[in-house]
Amino acid sequence: MSSESHDLAQTVRRMLASRFADTIVLNRLGEDSLREEVDHALHVELGLAGLLVSEDDGGLGGTLADAAAVAFELGASCAPSNFLTSTVLAEPMVVSGGGDRLGAVGCLAISWDLPPGGDVPRGEYADGQVSGTWQSVAGAIGADYFVVPASSAGQSVLVLVEAGQDAAVCHEVTSLDQTRPVADLSFDHAPATVLVEGAQADESLALALLRSRAVLASEQAGIASWCLDTTVEYVLQRRQFGRQVGSFQALKHRLAYAWIDVQSACTAAEEAAESSADDQEVLVCVAQSACSEIAFRVAEECIQMHGGIGMTWEHPAHLRLKRALVGVAALGSPEHHRQRLASLVDLPG
Repeated sequence: MSSESHDLAQTVRRMLASRFADTIVLNRLGEDSLREEVDHALHVELGLAGLLVSEDDGGLGGTLADAAAVAFELGASCAPSNFLTSTVLAEPMVVSGGGDRLGAVGCLAISWDLPPGGDVPRGEYADGQVSGTWQSVAGAIGADYFVVPASSAGQSVLVLVEAGQDAAVCHEVTSLDQTRPVADLSFDHAPATVLVEGAQADESLALALLRSRAVLASEQAGIASWCLDTTVEYVLQRRQFGRQVGSFQALKHRLAYAWIDVQSACTAAEEAAESSADDQEVLVCVAQSACSEIAFRVAEECIQMHGGIGMTWEHPAHLRLKRALVGVAALGSPEHHRQRLASLVDLPG
C-alpha cells in the first residue's frame, strides 16, 4: 500500500471511529439518515466525491488502491454507506459517458449476486425511454440516479435514469444485512439519456464490475481484520477458572488459523487492487474467491469465542457476520469466481 493510500485509510478510520462508532450504528440501524450522514462525511467533508474520476473530468484522479483502502475501513466499521455502489461502481461510468453527476449518489441497476463472466440482464431502450425489472439491487435506496444496462436495436447501451419519477419504482426488500439495503427496481418507459453504446458500453460495464469486485474484496478483508482484532482483545481480558481464556490451547490454535486467514485475505485484496490491467481479472477472481469465505469464517469465530455476549444484539459482532454472510454471494459466489479463474488460466473444469 502506498503512503497516500495508507494516510487516506487512517483519516477515514479516525472519522468513522469518532462519529460512527458501533453503538451509534446499532442504535440507528436501518435509518436512511445514518447512511446519508456517512456518505456526506466521506464525499463532502473528506472530499472523496469523484475519487476514481480523472482530474481532467473534475475528479480526484485517485487509484483503485485508494478506493480499496477506504473500503477496508468501511468494512471494519460496518458503517452503512453507498461508497462501493456509487463512488466506485456508478459514478466513474457516468462521468466517462459525458454525464456530470459528481457528488450525487448513483446506482448501477444489476442484481447484487451477479456472477463474473455471466450475462448481464438488460432492459429495453427505445425512443428515449427504458423499461425493465431488476431484483435485489444494492445501493438503490437513496440513489439520485440509476445507470441502467439496456439493449437498443440489437446493441448494448448504458442509459442514465433520474430517480424519483413515477416511471422508476424502487421497492425495498428485506435483507439480512441492514447496513447495505437492497431493493427491486422497475422502469416502465422511464425517460433516459444514453451514456455510451455498442462495444464501449460493454467495456465500461465490465470494467466497472471488475473494479467493484476488487474493492469489495478489500471491504471483506476489513471485516475479517476487525473480527480477529476484537476477538484477540476479548480473550485476553475474559477469565475462566482463574485463567485468561486466551491462554487455552484450543483457542490459540483457532486464533492462529484465523490470523493466517486474515493475512491471506489482506494480501489477496491488496494485490487485486494494485494489479496491472493485464492480470487484474485473474487476481480479482483469486481475491474474491478467498476474501468472502474468510470474512464469513472469521466472523463466525468472533461470535463463537465471545461466548454468550457475542450472541446478543448489543454486541456489534452480528453486524459483521451478516455483512460477511450476504457478501459471500455479492457480485458472484466463491464458486463462480473459481470457475471464472479456471477459464482465465486454462484449467480444465
